[in-house]
Amino acid sequence: MSNHKNKSQWSLAFILEVVIGCCCLLGSMSVARGQVIVRQWEFNRSGDAEGWKAGGHLSDTHVADGVLRTKVIDWDPILVHDVFEPPLPATATQVIEIRLFAPHAGQAEFFWTNTTEGQYGGFAPGKETPFAVKPGWNTYRVQPFWQAEGKIVRLRFDLPSRTANEEPSEYQIDYIRILELAGEGPPGPAEWDFAQGLAGWQLEGDGKLWWENGCLNAEVQPGARLVAPPIQADADQLAFVAMEMAVDQPGSARLIWASGKVNGQQSTGFTLRAGERFAVYNLPVAGTSNWKTPVIYLALELTSNHRPVRLRLKWLKLSEEPGGPPDLELERFFVKDALPRVDKVCNVVAHVTNRGGEPVRDVRAELILPDGAEFVDSASPLRHLAELEFGETEALVWKIKNRRVGPVSLRLRIVSPELEEYERQEEFLPDLRLPREDYVPEPKPVRGPFEVGVYYFPGWGRPSSWQPIERFPERRPVLGFYREGLPEIADWHIKWAVEHGITFFCYDWYWRQGERRLEHALHDGFFQARYRHLMKFCLLWANHFGPGEHSAEDNERVCKYWIDNYFRRPEYFKVEGRPLLVIFSVHSMQRDLGIEGTRKAIELWHRMTEEAGVGKILVAGCGTPANLKQMKEMGFDAVTGYNWPSCGIQDRNWVPFSEVAANYDALWWRPLAEAGAMPVITPVSAGWDSRPWHGDRALVLTDCTPQAFQQHLEDAKRFIEETGQPRVLLIEAWNEFGEGSYCEPHKQYGFGHLEAIRKVFAPDSQPPLHYGPEDVGRPLLEFRDLEKPVSRTQWNFDTPDQDEGWKPLMGLTDVTVANGVLAARTISGDPAFHCSTKLRAKDFAGIEITIAMRSSKPTDIVQLFWATLSNTYREEASVRTTVVCDGKMRTYRLDLAGHPLWRGVITGFRLDVGSQPDAEIKIDSIRLIRSASEAFENLRRAIDDLIATFGASYPEGQEFRRRLDELEQLHRKGQPVEKALSELQRKALLANPLLDFDRLLVLKRKRGQLGLPTNHQCNSCLDQTGYDNELAIFSWRDGTLKTLYRPPQGFYVGEVDLHWDADRLLFTMPTGQTWQIYEMRLDGTGLRRVSREEPGVDNFDACYLPDGGIAYASTAAFTAVPCWHGRERACAIFRMEADGSGVRQLCFDQDLDLHPAVLPNGQIIFSRWDYTGIMHIYLRPLMVMNPDGTQQRAIYGSNSYYPNALYFPRAVPGQASKLVAILSGYHGVNRAGDLVLLDYGRGWHEAKGIVHRFMHGREPIEPIIRDDLVGPNWPKFLHPYPLSENYVLVSAQLHQKGGWGIYLVDRFDNMIPILVDEQYDFFEPIPIRKQPRPPVIPPRVDLSDPTAVVFLQDVYRGPGLKGVPRGTIKNLRIVAYHWGFPGMAGPDKVGRAGPWDVMRILGTVPVEEDGSALFRIPANTPIAIQALDENGAAVQIMRSWYTAMPGEQTSCIGCHEPPTEAPQQLTRLVGMREPVDIKPWYGPPRGFDFEREIQPVLDKYCVGCHDGQGNDGGRLDLRALRFHPDYQGLPLSQLGASRLWPEVAALLPSCEPPHRLLGNKRYPYTPAYEALIPFVRRVNIEDDVYLLNPCEYSADTSELIQMLKKGHYGVELDPEAWDRLQTWIDLNGPCHGRWGVVCPVPQEANKKRLAILKQSGGPDIDPEELPDIRFDSQVAKIPERTTRERPPRPQLDTFPLSPDAALARQQERPWTMTITVSPGIDLELVRIPSGRFVMGDPSGDDDENPACVVSVEKDFWISRYEITNEQYRCFDPAHDSRVFTKRSINVNGPGVAMNEAKQPVVRVSWEEAMSFCRWLSERTHLRFRLPTEAEWEYACRAGTATAFFFGDRDSDFSQYANLADAAIERIYTTTGGVVVLQPIPADTRWDDGAIATKQVGSYRPNAWGLYDMHGNAAEWTLSLYRPYPYREDDGRNDLTVSGFRVVRGGSFYDRPQRARSAFRLFYRQWQRVHNVGFRVVCQIQDQSDLPVALRSLSQ
Repeated sequence: MSNHKNKSQWSLAFILEVVIGCCCLLGSMSVARGQVIVRQWEFNRSGDAEGWKAGGHLSDTHVADGVLRTKVIDWDPILVHDVFEPPLPATATQVIEIRLFAPHAGQAEFFWTNTTEGQYGGFAPGKETPFAVKPGWNTYRVQPFWQAEGKIVRLRFDLPSRTANEEPSEYQIDYIRILELAGEGPPGPAEWDFAQGLAGWQLEGDGKLWWENGCLNAEVQPGARLVAPPIQADADQLAFVAMEMAVDQPGSARLIWASGKVNGQQSTGFTLRAGERFAVYNLPVAGTSNWKTPVIYLALELTSNHRPVRLRLKWLKLSEEPGGPPDLELERFFVKDALPRVDKVCNVVAHVTNRGGEPVRDVRAELILPDGAEFVDSASPLRHLAELEFGETEALVWKIKNRRVGPVSLRLRIVSPELEEYERQEEFLPDLRLPREDYVPEPKPVRGPFEVGVYYFPGWGRPSSWQPIERFPERRPVLGFYREGLPEIADWHIKWAVEHGITFFCYDWYWRQGERRLEHALHDGFFQARYRHLMKFCLLWANHFGPGEHSAEDNERVCKYWIDNYFRRPEYFKVEGRPLLVIFSVHSMQRDLGIEGTRKAIELWHRMTEEAGVGKILVAGCGTPANLKQMKEMGFDAVTGYNWPSCGIQDRNWVPFSEVAANYDALWWRPLAEAGAMPVITPVSAGWDSRPWHGDRALVLTDCTPQAFQQHLEDAKRFIEETGQPRVLLIEAWNEFGEGSYCEPHKQYGFGHLEAIRKVFAPDSQPPLHYGPEDVGRPLLEFRDLEKPVSRTQWNFDTPDQDEGWKPLMGLTDVTVANGVLAARTISGDPAFHCSTKLRAKDFAGIEITIAMRSSKPTDIVQLFWATLSNTYREEASVRTTVVCDGKMRTYRLDLAGHPLWRGVITGFRLDVGSQPDAEIKIDSIRLIRSASEAFENLRRAIDDLIATFGASYPEGQEFRRRLDELEQLHRKGQPVEKALSELQRKALLANPLLDFDRLLVLKRKRGQLGLPTNHQCNSCLDQTGYDNELAIFSWRDGTLKTLYRPPQGFYVGEVDLHWDADRLLFTMPTGQTWQIYEMRLDGTGLRRVSREEPGVDNFDACYLPDGGIAYASTAAFTAVPCWHGRERACAIFRMEADGSGVRQLCFDQDLDLHPAVLPNGQIIFSRWDYTGIMHIYLRPLMVMNPDGTQQRAIYGSNSYYPNALYFPRAVPGQASKLVAILSGYHGVNRAGDLVLLDYGRGWHEAKGIVHRFMHGREPIEPIIRDDLVGPNWPKFLHPYPLSENYVLVSAQLHQKGGWGIYLVDRFDNMIPILVDEQYDFFEPIPIRKQPRPPVIPPRVDLSDPTAVVFLQDVYRGPGLKGVPRGTIKNLRIVAYHWGFPGMAGPDKVGRAGPWDVMRILGTVPVEEDGSALFRIPANTPIAIQALDENGAAVQIMRSWYTAMPGEQTSCIGCHEPPTEAPQQLTRLVGMREPVDIKPWYGPPRGFDFEREIQPVLDKYCVGCHDGQGNDGGRLDLRALRFHPDYQGLPLSQLGASRLWPEVAALLPSCEPPHRLLGNKRYPYTPAYEALIPFVRRVNIEDDVYLLNPCEYSADTSELIQMLKKGHYGVELDPEAWDRLQTWIDLNGPCHGRWGVVCPVPQEANKKRLAILKQSGGPDIDPEELPDIRFDSQVAKIPERTTRERPPRPQLDTFPLSPDAALARQQERPWTMTITVSPGIDLELVRIPSGRFVMGDPSGDDDENPACVVSVEKDFWISRYEITNEQYRCFDPAHDSRVFTKRSINVNGPGVAMNEAKQPVVRVSWEEAMSFCRWLSERTHLRFRLPTEAEWEYACRAGTATAFFFGDRDSDFSQYANLADAAIERIYTTTGGVVVLQPIPADTRWDDGAIATKQVGSYRPNAWGLYDMHGNAAEWTLSLYRPYPYREDDGRNDLTVSGFRVVRGGSFYDRPQRARSAFRLFYRQWQRVHNVGFRVVCQIQDQSDLPVALRSLSQ
């Protein structure tokens, strides 16, 4: 399948902005001497295409007469070669040579790849080299620069496309060769002076090259380039390419380069400065994304309106700083006024910029006026500038008045020091002397037979939007830089448009899933305009903002918005009665919805608009001939376009407008019309020059004059008339000033473009009088502050309403300054402030921002951009940091000094505040930090610490201190001290007595060869060869570096561990087949391989053990990474003896065990990846164990989101609990990140034990929940080696483009380089010195015993069972995890959305009365424990595991106790009490299988009704799998399907993905499992990382269990059936009990795992073997129905009440009251009048009957809203309602927030709710409690007898209640790439807009003013759960009795039927339920009962 979409995009973007591949057009040629043919295809054998095949849009492809012939028949013709065997090694010096016959000119492309995987078989953007093709036979050489691929496995050749109006044409290929170019000697320096010659530069392409007058001279034809000789340049050290050059033509140029690390060629554009004078260019290449070391190719390419360019080049060099002499450029010289008139004051402006590397000094500029012009107020014509540094721009302004009509010559004379004169002709217009007007004069429309539309870009509502346009004064509108959105602006636009024949505006309209942007021009401007009746409008949906723009769920909502807000308006433009809607991106709709989905969307819009009576919508898509067929299939009604600025041009970015305009007819309009697929709404261009947006890379269409535009319009008119297309056209655009396409009156051509429109389309009309607002006495409604920079370096916002220059740029509303903060609320995903400024970058090192953010994300990014007059805001010129979004004010520092683009004069800042709409932003201050000040403080603190710590051992300390004080005094006086300070810092810190060694063992590796796996991989994924690396010894005192060991064949070497005796070392090195562990002596002798090689097993990352053994990581366990669905190998910790014998597995873990190291106490520390249910991107705790594997336990990070990972942990010498480690994220950098000091004795959760972040000492350590945790942070660190807790040797990378070196880093934020090099990176520093050997811990294993003994001291101790009454826990369920295998793992194999792994149930053990348990478990088995109540249901579950060694006796204190607590000694207890064996669970241990364990229960109790035959209840088919022979399963996730091993994928059925997050493969479960799993609430996958509350996933929170307990058609389960259902839920709802149930385990990995298990002491059990278990056959039966007939609803005269009557009853007395809970936090109460009602529902559940009459004897007051989080936190500040984890709305998780201030509190028990009531009573001296069940239902009904206060069961609830609906049913996003596919029962007919709980009061209240009585959060009542009839006096409201308490109202998680007024649920009163909160009742009668201070009544 061809990649049309990508190809069409590449051919636009890459041709215009990315470098075309290096290509030479050659004559007849042969292979040159020294060039080697690597591979060739000669096509000499007839019929043999030598592996090339036609891939699409070709016909008659064959080989004859020595050539390959093929005929191009469509738009995407491709030839594809078979997979290369063997692959082709890819180098930078290879070229592809092809001899080709082409019938006409065009563009061809070679694609190449190193893989066959992916959507297009490995071919992808960035892996292609395009080149221009000429007619006839020609030979082409293409240099692909594909070296970063490493190897090439496939090649593809794309021939030029055929357009719709071309005949099929034949191409011929004589041969294709891949050549290796001969070397041309070693690379030279990247600096060339052409004073003596050409210095090796060559010309490629047409033109000529010669040397003359000390310069390189060239005449360069378009497409040719000047190429430098071979280079090897360090991009990290070279930030600029500087040159001095003269050219004779204006235009643009490109600097082109290639990097050894990046495929293809890269480029950056720049504008040529034409003239005889030499100009200096300094190109800041360090700011581009692919300027990477090494730079191996450099070239210059020049174009100028497709004409040859003559150039002279003096010199060119790559440099760290800007180069060249001073060079003052006059950038702009103009009259500012758009319509300059005589006798009016005008502004003459000149912008001058220094482009040279050296400063320009003493600049004098003089403006010389002609006769008739004068300076205003006798101002001087002279301006003086003392100095301009590189990049600095100065604006010079003169005010003048001219009295002469017509062209006037203005001259500018500049001395700098050379004399330069410039002249500008300016047209001055006559004074019209029009009368003053109070408003826009009334328009006088003209029109012709055509409907003429113009696109309108609504992007000018902020002053900063105009900032880039200022640099192009010719674009200044006649209205000035106007305030778009004002009605008067819209009326000027309407006036000018209709007076020139324009009949409608087509507004760019932005909508993304309900989020709207930039509506001001239409809603605030046009809709309020006085003259809108004269103009029509329509919409262009600008749907080009990435995936997720469209969804099937959104189609109806967006159309309804169109109908309600636009289509019904009389001004809406219609074509033959049909409202026109233009879709900008057809591709976006196809991407999100698919072809069929798009067709359905358009059909829906057709239907909705017809039914609404507004006319059937006419949907026009912006298309091309290439996608016209697809558009037809998608259902579009018409085709149009926006702009095609590159139409018919190739490889040029300065082209005459007339050339492109002429191509529209042949290449766009005619092919669209001739295809006949649909009508054409003819698109027309008003130009293109996007330099304001895209800088020098932009495409520029030159000479877009009114005359050229008029010709284009006439061509369009002729096309329409000749082809009979609709007489409608669309011009791009009215006001796209950034893109350079505009016809709105402006400075350069005035009303010229509008006049062109009038002349063509209203030729019989008279020209109107052209004037602007100032001509009739109206002010320009423009932004006045564009050129007023704020001269300050600190912004404190202390003055109310004074923003101090910080203006909202976009995406912000409610912007205020009050109480010392700048506050705003975001309304889009890209909110930003802007501030104009003027400061020198060199004066400042950074910026501090004190900000508080609160949003739906736990963290977000704040990004600071800066601009100069020469450059607008761009990604390269920015820095960013992560901000915690909890509403707390924090200070963040952004470093600027080291950024390569932080230079020159800064003219503006832009501050992007996050990426979420509806976020609260508060900025306390912004402060620029001056350079060097912190360096003094940092060094002072370090010196003081060394003096205090070492005293006399640091003899020069006091002298260092004195010298530092001297330097600081000099610095304060303004003297330069940077060099002296740096020297002192190095000398003082390297005098550290801890540096008591002379040599360092280091790993040296070629720059850029990181050699580290990604964070979800182990060494198995790494390339084994291709490294330039060695182990080396560095003598740091004299700087010598000596090679210790260099591996053969370019093998990897690394992961070094030095023995304590410092005489030998271990390291990892591959063999070519596997990874193995080696040892050698420190003198380089004695190399031996220690580990023993076995097929398919990698061993690596070893460390010495005190007992002489070796610990290491290995893949011998044959586990795999579950989140990668088994595609990546996982590793575990093993041990072996020093000779490689005695291999034994120590850790039996799910995923990666990494970085084993020995602690001073002799234990092993390592990192374990842990996610058997929780979110996989976060939890990697640090573990410790004895060297024999015993006593495994977590010491840091359990149940913690932060940090995601701690890599390379090492103990601090002499500290019992302190470590250093690398804090990192999941996705992002490989194993690198922040360097931190940990003290797990101080804390072990999240940030509590993180003592210090090195080099971020002034920043707070805050827990951040984010996937790529450290991405924005610099420097980054690897491989720490602590000398003490304050000083660490570490490998570091200072910035993104820098190399890795060895540094001494201290706790005071000093960083001293020890070993750095431009060509090499350095890692793994280890001082070479003897160290004390840690103690040997005696072994505690018995390999003859396959079991272990566990003593649990007290199950109630610790937070895991907090709040659970003693005596509740009766047994412990023992569960074993059975991990996945390579090729068979993942979250969708065992069950739907989990569990991750097979759950093996072993049985149960008893818990004693004191909470203890002593029991035996199988050794070497990952065990999880679940605490069970008397019914066998889990009260708490363990989402992790513990493994004991053979014969081990181990103990723990309780449930999730801190790691620092010590349990009792087990050996003493075992002698006193015999351990119990595990009691089997209905048979031997086995994996829990739904068909085996649950289906018999369904057969016995359920399938009698649920038989799929349509009987009562039959809509759920619960029959066994054997009844469904055609069953195929459910679609896997897209990720799961794409990562299947091929042999597994081949066995699974295919499907069409029904959703963008779903894949094309099905995985079978069972039909009954699929039907039942939605009604089960369970952990799933990607669950909350924090420790669960007890009963969080208790089976009684599942609808299945609730339904059965409430009584389900008389079904009564036996105890075993209950046990089976509850156990299934507790085990996370698995379907399969073995991995091999569906597909065989690949490569018999289960047998290999079993072998190592036996070797490690057993047990000898293969979980893939199914034990012999038989069940009695069950007979399906229909249960007996309850014979008792329900009595009818009792009748009452006073019930039901109408809403008006109910309200009248309530308002007979004061009925609202407000109580202050805490200052600023109030509680609103509503009086409920006494009365009688019918409680219950005869049509409801059994426990709602019999319905009965209940009297509410007294009025009571009840809270209007559910108690909120902020109210409850006044009582319990630590409470957290947490998140809803079953849906994720961002990739970082952790779910949907439920803990925001105004959301209802949930996860509070009944007991806690009652405690809140008691606290509130004491606080207010009133009597608060929970409502009784009767009070609750009475208040909820508010006089109604229906199911809901707003209607019956099928009523649309979306305006009244937050229930389970379409919003909760959707699949939203993935977390770390994994999508949770857990279905939740929901009523998808309605959408209430909420996923989880929502702010209270968001929906409509009932008649008594109560909100959220249905849904949002369910609510506790006072009452015990008792049967009806309800009686107040039967003890159900007794507070002294414990039991189950009633919950009412339903929640966001419940369907409507579970939220009815009468619906009842019940939970244990100590149970915190995920969706249950409460509201309160106040027992007062009237106002007189209130204390005076609390009264706040309102009627």
